[in-house]
Parts: sequence; C-alpha cells; structure tokens
Amino acid sequence: MPILGMSTTIQSLPQEILLKIFSFLQPYELWKHVSNVCLQWRRLAYDCSLWHKLALSTWGSNMSGFELCKIILHVSSSVQQLELHGMQDITPAEMAVVAENCPGLTHLNLGFISSVNRVMINAVLSTCPHLQYLNVEGCRNVNHEIAREIVNTGLSLTRLNFSHCPLVDESLLLLSQQLPCIKALNIDGISWISNRAIQELVQNHSSTLEELELDGAELTDVATKALAHCQNLTSLSISFCELLTDASLYSIQMLPALQKLCLRKGQGFTANGLAMFLSSLNLKLLHHLDLSECASLQDNAVQAVTQQCGSCLKTLNLSWCWDVTDVGLTAIVDKCSRLKELHLVGLHRVMGSCLDRIPEEMPCLKHMDLQQCNLINDAIIEDAVRRKPDLVVLNYYGRCSYINNTSKRLIR
Repeated sequence: MPILGMSTTIQSLPQEILLKIFSFLQPYELWKHVSNVCLQWRRLAYDCSLWHKLALSTWGSNMSGFELCKIILHVSSSVQQLELHGMQDITPAEMAVVAENCPGLTHLNLGFISSVNRVMINAVLSTCPHLQYLNVEGCRNVNHEIAREIVNTGLSLTRLNFSHCPLVDESLLLLSQQLPCIKALNIDGISWISNRAIQELVQNHSSTLEELELDGAELTDVATKALAHCQNLTSLSISFCELLTDASLYSIQMLPALQKLCLRKGQGFTANGLAMFLSSLNLKLLHHLDLSECASLQDNAVQAVTQQCGSCLKTLNLSWCWDVTDVGLTAIVDKCSRLKELHLVGLHRVMGSCLDRIPEEMPCLKHMDLQQCNLINDAIIEDAVRRKPDLVVLNYYGRCSYINNTSKRLIR
C-alpha cells in the first residue's frame, strides 16, 4: 500500500492490475512497446494469459519468418489461435518451429501464403493435436493429396476454408466421408464441385453444418434441395447461381436459422420467385443479405425483405439488380434502421431523393456504395455526409465522400 502523502505510480501497482491493464492492448503493442520498458514489464508482457490469440497478419507486411519464430518462442504454448494470413517467405523449417512450439493451437489461418506446401501442412498436422480450424484459402499447392493427408491424421477438424484451392470433387467427397463433424466449410472458388458431392456432405453432416460457402457454377436445384436438410445452417453463400431456379429459393426458405445469405448472380430466379422467397417468415433472423446480380429482383421483393427482417439487417447488397427503383430504396431507408453497409452498385433507375433522410432514419449506416448510379445527385450524398460524419459514401465514379476527422472538412 502507498504511504499517505506519497503519489502512486504505475510501477507501484500490483502485478494483477498491470496484467489487467495490459489485457486491453494488442499483442503487437505488448511486443513492440511494453516489453521494452523494463524487466518487470517485459516478463508481464509475455504472460501466457495475454497471448491466446495472435494475428500476425495485422503487424505489417515486412515481418520475416525469422521474426515470427522469435515471437513464437517467447509465447510458445500460450497461443491457441494463430493468424498468418498473407505473410510471405515462410519456410518449411520456420513453420515446423511454429507448430512444435504451439501444441495447444486450435485455430490456424495460413490463407494466401504462397509458400504453403505439403511439408508445412504435415508439420502442423503432426504437432497440433487440438487443431479444429484450418484456413488455407488461396494456397495454390493445397490439392487433393493434402486433403487426403488431412483426413488420415485423425484430427477432429470442424472448420475448414479451402476457398480457391485446386481441390476436386473427390476431395469434398473424401472430407465429407472421413471427418467426423464439419461445422463450417468454405469451398468458394472451386467451380467443379458437383451436386453429388453436396449430397454426400449433407448426408454425413446435416445435423452439425452451420456455415457453408460454395461456388455454384456446376450446382443445380438438386444441391439446394439437399441443403434444406441442414436445419442448423446459419450462414449460406453460393456464388455464380446461374443454374439455380425458383425451386432453389423454395428449398432455401426451409432453413429456419439463417442469419447470413448470399446468392450471387442468380440469373435463373424470377421476379415472382424472389418476391415470394423474401416474404418467407423463415428469413426474419437475417442480418446479412447479398442478392447482387439477381437481375429479376424488383421493388416488391425489396419491400418484402425490409418488412420481414429490415429491423435486423446489418449489411445489404443489391448491386446490379437493375429493376430496383426509388420505391425499393425508400423501403430500405424506412425499415432498415440498423443497417451498417448498403451496396447499390449499378442501380441506374434510382434517383435517391430519400437518401437525405439517412442521418435520422439510418443512424448505424457507415458505408454506402453508389458506384454506377448515374441518376443520383452528388449534392444529396454530400449533405448526408455533412450531417452524418461517420458515413463514407462511394459516388458514381467510385470516389469517397467523408468527413476528415482532423479538419472536419468534407472530402470528395
């Protein structure tokens, strides 16, 4: 306890209080600044309670594999979640050091690391027995053979991101048959996945599947009919829905737990089909909706979705839905008070007079994309931004309108 009349400094605080203060800092701040203050702070900065989650991808693009190993050796067994997304120049030897010193790892993100290969994946699989989440998005060396090795390890992986990896239909069949419990799977960007593979996935994991992202280039209504059995699915994303019809919309509306839905480029959906689908009571929990390039979408469908889940929506993307007019936009402004992001690229029939009510009616809105909306008057946008300084708007040309926090001036 400090003596009466003497000032208390941060150095005199108990260790428990200092650790509590340090817990509000990011790992980068602990490593770069706090650890260099004094010996006591250096010891506390590397306390295991502060390093459960380590996102090195946010530390800057210049970090080398050698620096990565130095950090890992300091915190070693504390790390449970490790994100290396986009880091380059990591060698198999360095990845082996990382894996060997993080035996408690449950989440690993290696997305878009071009050097990731079979040796590196094996180093992780053989030394991290508790791994549940693996992200190898965009890793061009992750192929069917690596998928085979993943299932042969016997690990209970439940969340996998293989987006834009060179896997094949047999890879999904193998993962579906051999992994005991898949909760989340991203295979977007793999355009040769078939209906049969989706049916196999559903047959084995319908009760556990919560999140699914697919490339729909080869998928038909057969696949979505199978997906209707995944009653715990909260997030569904299908890009390139060109082969899907209104029958798929009927199947998807059978999913009662959906909070996020993305159906991009649904050229086979009709105006009536979309309107009926978006009137479904099962969509009332939706927080995120992306119907970009569903060209048949009309104002009545927009009104339906704002009526059903407008008060819950946080992001809405209707880009390139050409038939939407100010009638639909007005419904969005009137009903979607919690919306944070609104994407309306290419809506050439919208004039946007209702946008002047955004500051009052849409207090949560932070980002609005109006590129290629040729009828909207920039003066309306600029006035809304002046009255709502936290709003950033992209105009017809893709230029940002926002308020500079320092000068408080409109930037456009």
